[in-house]
Amino acid sequence: MTQEAEKKRGGITMPEGIKELVYPILKEELIPALGCTEPIAIAYACAKAKEVLGAFPEKMTVRCSGNIVKNVKGVVVPNTVNLKGIKTAALMGVVCGDASKGLQVIAGSTAQDVARVKELLKSDLCKVELIEGEENLQIWAVLEQTENQVQLQIKREHTNITKIIKNGEVLLDKDDCSSQPVSAIDRSRLTVESIVAYVENEDLSEIRPLLEKQVECNMAIAEEGLKNPFGSQVGRIMMKNNPDDLFTKVIAYAASGSDARMSGCNLPGVVNFGLNSYDLLGPGCRVRPGKRHQRGKNVPGAGLKQSDYGAFKDRDRPAVGLLRRRQRGVRRVQCDHLAGRRQSASD
Repeated sequence: MTQEAEKKRGGITMPEGIKELVYPILKEELIPALGCTEPIAIAYACAKAKEVLGAFPEKMTVRCSGNIVKNVKGVVVPNTVNLKGIKTAALMGVVCGDASKGLQVIAGSTAQDVARVKELLKSDLCKVELIEGEENLQIWAVLEQTENQVQLQIKREHTNITKIIKNGEVLLDKDDCSSQPVSAIDRSRLTVESIVAYVENEDLSEIRPLLEKQVECNMAIAEEGLKNPFGSQVGRIMMKNNPDDLFTKVIAYAASGSDARMSGCNLPGVVNFGLNSYDLLGPGCRVRPGKRHQRGKNVPGAGLKQSDYGAFKDRDRPAVGLLRRRQRGVRRVQCDHLAGRRQSASD
């Protein structure tokens, strides 16, 4: 790239064309999702397989990689009133799933649907198997009805269907493209420095609606977690004890959103990269000291002058540092606990 084809922004060289990459990348990655993405991926796979089958299955088998099994085991499937597990997610997919809604596949479920799922859980309709020795994110949904069978595979990303086979006929096969990225957008030109230069110097009005949607969704689920007793209620307890402290708010809002999402709250969150609750620590849960959050007011570029960004960074830096120190402290406690258990076992 020639020197003329580059822009100098704030002392950082920003390659030309970065601005055109930002919007499609954010649009692709800021995805509304209902609940933990692993059980939702199972529901999506089964809903799509049922769609291809064209009938309600008489028998179904769900095969999952170990990481999927681990993540599904401890969370509530959304809209099910505290039902957990792979079978619950799979049955929700075939009973009321709409594959066209992606990660919100079971958003339209009703109390009658949940009652039917509870009855089906007592039967042997659904069988679960472990996929061993494969990549972390892999799901097979195998649905059968009389003489018809559909096999559907998801790999690498939660809605990335790589294979569909119906009655032995291959309808889709992307599995031979495993070395290729799922996204068609070239991210190779992006660097941390060029992203920072873009945020600090470009007009952000184009991406503002995407960020406002993330703020709206993630603040709604965080506030729902603060109002209701989801999960461990870490955020509710912290806010009750110290409601006006900025550091407490940052942690409490993120924790409450995570608790609500992992405990089956029927509100969606906007996720980045399929990383579940980690995304709630980002711009979707931004709070200000001394007053309640005003949705849409703290999105970068929303009513702010460029000179205000330094103040935002200076204000947020201590909170981020505190979060990191507390995370390191938790890790040390966990390591000490495990070391003590090993020592006790050896004694």
